[in-house]
Amino acid sequence: MDELFRIADEFTVLRDGKMIGHREANETTPNDLVRMMVGREVSYTRMDVEARSGEELLRVENLSSHEIDATGRRRLTDIGFSLRAGEILGVAGLMGAGRTQLLESLFGVHETTNETRITLNGKPRTIGDPRAAIKAGIAFVSEDRKAQGLVLDMNVRDNITLARLERFTRFGFVQERREERAADEYVQRLGVRTPNTRAATMNLSGGNQQKVVLAKWLLTSPKILLLDEPTKGIDVKGKAEIYRLIEELAASGLGIILVSSELPELLALSDRIIVLHEGAIAGTLERSEATEERIIELATVGDEETREVA
Repeated sequence: MDELFRIADEFTVLRDGKMIGHREANETTPNDLVRMMVGREVSYTRMDVEARSGEELLRVENLSSHEIDATGRRRLTDIGFSLRAGEILGVAGLMGAGRTQLLESLFGVHETTNETRITLNGKPRTIGDPRAAIKAGIAFVSEDRKAQGLVLDMNVRDNITLARLERFTRFGFVQERREERAADEYVQRLGVRTPNTRAATMNLSGGNQQKVVLAKWLLTSPKILLLDEPTKGIDVKGKAEIYRLIEELAASGLGIILVSSELPELLALSDRIIVLHEGAIAGTLERSEATEERIIELATVGDEETREVA
């Protein structure tokens, strides 16, 4: 949206294949444009989170990756932070700073060094692969939902139950009625707009596909939810719905780690933000002190004085 107002002289808005209106840029506000795009007022007001954070769910100490980049530097070095129940911890950084690598390492996709220490609910855990992560109560919504989060040729029901298929299997056969009931429950809970759970996932909008991905992982009953660019490729209406879902999940007690390249999104949702610079934490910002300028400063030049374990 900010790019539109920096570049464009005029706006023409389309919705559902019809032209909604034409406006001069200097006579239009972002809210005006969103209202035309969506067809109604879309607002996002953050819930009160002062008393929301609970007990510590996750503590990460000395997380370093085995992988070495082209410069001979580890992709992640001595990462340390904590996450509490009901907290949304944002992760910021430039492209290549290690944001996705961090989430994938926590989910067991990438091997970490022996010095890495991960504590879940006060107990040391080794997360060697995604199966171990799921068993430990960690869920991961990846950046590319079409390639990594969904099987587009499968229907909504099968995508939702995919990560917990053994729950619906007896003697080697899938119990379709139980599977259908579970999928229906999450479609209703998350407000997935689909004719039914047997509809093709590829025919859903981006926002509804993302809700299917969330439903799949929520069915695993996670305690920690890793979100990598959860609103990428989603329109403004869908974004507002995803924001509300993230808030509701945090309010229910999930600990959430949120990676986003959109700073307004991070600032709107996060209780704290850790900023990565060249694979290390350059700073940890409380909600009250986080600004776009401070995040960009830490992401681009780092800050040795503010490197700390939260």
